[in-house]
Order: sequence, then C-alpha cells, then structure tokens
Amino acid sequence: MAAPEVLFCNMLNANYTATTSTINSVIRIPLFGLTKFKSTIQRSNKLIYTVVEAGVDVILSKLDELFALIDIRNYESGYNFCQVAYACEALMDQLFNSSLLNFLSDEAKQDALDNYDKFELYVCKGGLGFLINNWIDQQLDVFEAQLDLLEDKLLGVTGVDELIEAYMNFLTKPIIGDQSILDLLDLLDKFGACGFATFNFRATASNKQEDYNEQLSIDKEADSYVFVVDEALQGFLDSDTRINTKINEARLKIARWRNDNTRDEGTPPDEIMS
Repeated sequence: MAAPEVLFCNMLNANYTATTSTINSVIRIPLFGLTKFKSTIQRSNKLIYTVVEAGVDVILSKLDELFALIDIRNYESGYNFCQVAYACEALMDQLFNSSLLNFLSDEAKQDALDNYDKFELYVCKGGLGFLINNWIDQQLDVFEAQLDLLEDKLLGVTGVDELIEAYMNFLTKPIIGDQSILDLLDLLDKFGACGFATFNFRATASNKQEDYNEQLSIDKEADSYVFVVDEALQGFLDSDTRINTKINEARLKIARWRNDNTRDEGTPPDEIMS
C-alpha cells in the first residue's frame, strides 16, 4: 500500500469508527421507542381486532340466515309448525305482546289468539309474509346496534399510521448535540465515494447503513427516510381494512333489505288488516 493511501485510510477509518460509535451509543433510544410502539399494537390492537372481527362474522352469518326466512312463504305443508306454534306459550306471548303482528286489526289479533283456526289463517297463511318481514326488520335493528358497538370498539385501536408518524418525527429530533439519528446516518453517505483498493469504505459504510436502517425499520428514498412496514405491522393494517370491509358489507346488506320496496308480503284477507 502506498504511504498516502495508508494515511488516508487511517484517517477515514478513525472518522468511520467515530461515526459508527456515536450511532451505536444512541441507537438504543429510538429502538426502545420502536419496540414499545410495536408491542403496543400487538398487545391492544390484536385483541380488539380479534373481538370485533369475530362479532362482525357472526352478524354476517346471521344476516344470511335471516334473509333465508323469506323462503318460508313458499312452504306448503305449514299446518304442523302452526299447531306447534299455537301450543307454545312463550312464542305466543312473543307474537301477541310485541309489534310483530301489527298488520292485524285488534279484532283479528284477538280472534287469532282465541281460536287456532283463525291463528292459522291470519298468521301462518295470509299474514306470514308480513310476520317474516316484521321479524327481519326487528332483528336488523338489533344487528345495526351491534355494528355500532363494534365500530365503537375500533375507536380504541391505536392507529398504526399515527404511531409511525410519531416515530418518524422522533427520528428527526436532535439526539446528540443538534444532530438527529437520521443526521448521523447521513454521515455514512459521505463514505460513498471512498472506495480505496485496499479498503473499500464505500461498501463497508453502505452495509453498515443498511444494517442500521433495518434495525430502525426505515429505508432511504432519494433524500428522505420512510418507514418500512414489516410483516407483523402489515398484518394489523390488513386487519383494519378487512374488518371495515366486512362492516360495510353487513351495512350494505341491511340497507338493501330496508330499501327493497318490491318484497312480497303476501295478500292476507282485507278483514284482518289493521
């Protein structure tokens, strides 16, 4: 090695060692913040997402079951279920002490309560479509209230985007003197053209910078740093998108039912109508 190159390499090595030593002495501070940030998401958000998604999945399943009830109107052999219904005191109380039979006049409702033949005619046959629709509408009110509660739970989620922004802002704050951790990392860029034949500072500094970036979950694009979302964090972001999509799907199904003005409710005799 020529003497000038030895001198320059020694000078550069001292500079490089001082720079990396400074970074090593302070990098634990942002790494602690990063670890805390990720643990916060894993500890609180995971539980919330799990509970909310399970609740929405149940609602979506129940909606499909509920809307399938409209096919009962086409069930021809309805005598048996009607007899069982009339004999069931709990069901009769539910029917006659609620708004489910609001399509019946008071007189018809009393007749249906007192006489099985009337019950079969007014409720199980002529008024079955009205009864189904009333029951579905009633249950949809319950499901909408449940969706509201589940959405309220999502408000307790610690926003990943907000935490990333706070973390990246922290990396720009002075950490030693007036220099931030990002300023210190930028010092390694200055070794970019220092590719001596006997000691390639360019490759060494570049590899070291990549190692620091990976530890800090950042990457440099042009002249700025961006956060690198790892697989775990991406999973939380995907969960948020997926759950909100399911909630919107459930609300859309409910809205379509509410806005369906063509649904067939049957044609009960005029004398039973309220």
